[in-house]
Amino acid sequence: MENTNPQGSESLNVNQAATAFESLMGDSDEAEQGQTEEQLEELEASDEVEYEEEPRQRYKVKASGEEVEVELDELIKGYQQGTDYTKKSQALAEQRKAIEAERGHLEQVKQERQAYAQKLQASDSFLTQQHRGVD
Repeated sequence: MENTNPQGSESLNVNQAATAFESLMGDSDEAEQGQTEEQLEELEASDEVEYEEEPRQRYKVKASGEEVEVELDELIKGYQQGTDYTKKSQALAEQRKAIEAERGHLEQVKQERQAYAQKLQASDSFLTQQHRGVD
């Protein structure tokens, strides 16, 4: 159904649209341009497809004791953040265990040092008494 009607009452084919576009770009009188613009507008209107955005599917999720509805992208983002948080929490827990183990080791070394210092002091006292007894 091609039509060369200057009124543009029917849709244009590709060649007609190209011609109309070229006439807009070239030097033509205003009347011709007005008709061409109308044809282009009709072409644009016939080429436009109206898309109705489908409502996004929502999912019920219970978080912090509260039930909420979220979209899939929010679920994915939440899962990724949760996974990252879990990994970081586990790494932190391992670091805490290592620190506690080191603290326990340091406490043991401190007690051994105090015991050694007491034995050293006792030996010093004994040697001092022995030395006085010889004199």
